[in-house]
Amino acid sequence: MKNLAEFKRRIQAGVAIATIFYDWKRVKENDVETLACIPKDLGVRKIHEVYSASCNFMNSNGELSWLHFPKASECRFIDADTMEIHWVNPLRKDGSTLPKLRYTFIKTEEEKQC
Repeated sequence: MKNLAEFKRRIQAGVAIATIFYDWKRVKENDVETLACIPKDLGVRKIHEVYSASCNFMNSNGELSWLHFPKASECRFIDADTMEIHWVNPLRKDGSTLPKLRYTFIKTEEEKQC
């Protein structure tokens, strides 16, 4: 994927996506405050419903989890199947960003054979 529009085109009901949530915690060492990342694998979930500004996933417990589509400026495209949503690093004044969520499209067996 190269942009948010391409990501949105691939979002369809029934498509499987692996999700990683990056949990950033403030850590203070020697009077210097930094951020430590704790990645949490949310597993592979299928898209349940798609709307113009969001979509939802059916979680293993039967509850829905929502993704409200971000601004293009908040996205980083890692490869053909992976997008990260970034947020501004609160400890830096230079506008640098940190990953918050990573979405990777999972290919079906049929797509893998092509």
